[in-house]
Amino acid sequence: MNNPLNRDENNLTEKMIKVIKLIPTGMTKKEIADSTGINEHTVDALIRQMYDIFNINSLQELTRVAIQLGYFTETKNWRT
Repeated sequence: MNNPLNRDENNLTEKMIKVIKLIPTGMTKKEIADSTGINEHTVDALIRQMYDIFNINSLQELTRVAIQLGYFTETKNWRT
């Protein structure tokens, strides 16, 4: 059975991929912009475009999509 997210993933641009990889890190849009060299307003626009592509409406859902598609696999030791 094919994952429908994989089909939608084909619609991501190179800039979107740079952004989606950083969404699960908890970085702010400004931090993502600074890290990637993409304008902060562009980062915001790319995130909204990905909401449309994946039919979602929150950063939490975009984080889930990033993990499901394998864009984020890093694990960290979280404070307890």
